[in-house]
Amino acid sequence: MPVYTFSQTVLANTSFNDAVPVKLKLCPGILTEAIINIPAGVMFLARFQILDGLLNVLPGRDDQYYTGEGSAEKVAIWHELKKEPFELIWKLWNIDDTHKHEIVMKLTVLPEEVATNLKAIRELTKEVQVLQNILSGEKPGPLTALQLDLEKFIRLLPGEQTAQAAPATTTKKVGK
Repeated sequence: MPVYTFSQTVLANTSFNDAVPVKLKLCPGILTEAIINIPAGVMFLARFQILDGLLNVLPGRDDQYYTGEGSAEKVAIWHELKKEPFELIWKLWNIDDTHKHEIVMKLTVLPEEVATNLKAIRELTKEVQVLQNILSGEKPGPLTALQLDLEKFIRLLPGEQTAQAAPATTTKKVGK
């Protein structure tokens, strides 16, 4: 599982139009995750995008970019790297008029088969967690009415009735 670490310092007063393009050389496969470290002091002034040609891979739309302040963020991605040269462009700029800033990023690229299995497992895990939350009553969901019906049904079962039945009365047989 190749994990690539990239670090780039962006000089002060770098506009979007003068952004620094950095080639990120990767291997073929599926880009599945980015871990973005933005140190304290950046104050949301250093910004970046990751592009594949004209396609904005991270954060996903042309009018968006990543920035932050003393943060480390893990971002799930699904971007296929099937065509050579298996490169992306890391476009960075810094609107801070005084200080340069460094951004560090790790990218995980998995073989397609492994990435596909991992994605399926993650989706299944999410569905199971949602179901557990609904059944435990932590979150209301489409099964809430069904849960209430099940509770009523369970109370009607013979074992439940005897446990909740009123105390028994004794009858005496009066003989001749």
